[in-house]
Amino acid sequence: MHLLDLGQGYRVENNLLQHNQQGISWSESLFDIDALNAAAPLGYTFRGNAIQGGTAARFPTGNFFPATLNDIGYADLTLRDLRLKPSSPY
Repeated sequence: MHLLDLGQGYRVENNLLQHNQQGISWSESLFDIDALNAAAPLGYTFRGNAIQGGTAARFPTGNFFPATLNDIGYADLTLRDLRLKPSSPY
């Protein structure tokens, strides 16, 4: 996810995301929480998100970091059924 200049009140809540190589980027050198701080200097909300492959130390508190896609609890990844199972923690 590459960020542009964000206005005050920017919100990212309760999403399922994959971190991939760079995670959230603002420039060639600012990523994740540093990118959020640069893109939304007037404040933002970023919580309740499951960021598969991410690391808690690189994001604001209040998010989740499942190690694999299977840990998210999708109905059936092989069939690309991305609904969540009732047993999913998310």
